[in-house]
Amino acid sequence: MRSAINFRLPLTTCARDWIVSRFNSRRSLMSMSEAPHHRATAKHIRGFAKKMRREPTEAEAAMWRLLRDRRLAPFKFRRQVPFQNYILDFVCFDKRLVVEIDGSQHASPADVVRDGVLVREGFKIARYWNNDVLQQRSAVLEDILARLSER
Repeated sequence: MRSAINFRLPLTTCARDWIVSRFNSRRSLMSMSEAPHHRATAKHIRGFAKKMRREPTEAEAAMWRLLRDRRLAPFKFRRQVPFQNYILDFVCFDKRLVVEIDGSQHASPADVVRDGVLVREGFKIARYWNNDVLQQRSAVLEDILARLSER
């Protein structure tokens, strides 16, 4: 009866160097990530943002279809992002642009305070009404592209 022979193929120098470099780069990345790159937000805000991602309005869903997967040039957008005590509809962190899709509930003085906080943090705000997103998508996208090219 034969016994199973356990053998290893020798690694080429190139393969060994690649494995070592990957291991070392991961270790250095772990040491660099001691300070988080994001800001902590309250758990209830994160939960509400998650709920809003699952149940978007018609206008938000239409805008997300246009912005997702870097469909708008090379710009990456995220949706329903918790930021401090607010939830941003769409945000491009690379260009510091916040896109807000507003219904009638957003024409309030609280939005002025919110916009002030975002401007102090270095964001620029682009605000569009629901009916503009649903009926004039190309005009909204052209405006967003123009604002992205400004920054």
